[in-house]
Amino acid sequence: MIERQTARITQLTSKAEGEPGVQFQRFIEQNSPTASLGTAPVVGEVRTTSATVIFGIVLDWEAGTARRNRTVNVECVMDAVRGGWAIREIRFPGGFTP
Repeated sequence: MIERQTARITQLTSKAEGEPGVQFQRFIEQNSPTASLGTAPVVGEVRTTSATVIFGIVLDWEAGTARRNRTVNVECVMDAVRGGWAIREIRFPGGFTP
């Protein structure tokens, strides 16, 4: 998901409920950042058919003549699928403020 897959993050968060998802979506559309892994993924709650994974992503973008970056904490709800896992939902546990 990370590294050149900002479009996938945008696709998943486009249906996010609540203000953090809306703000994140708007930020992505307005700034077109690149994304990289900021903190190692930590597996949270694990069930037979699903799990949560928490990690940080670093967003890097240009603002005028300056280069900026920011780490965002993300929680993914993953569903077990044949041969692996599929992301069902992305949440922002600490919120998201541009």
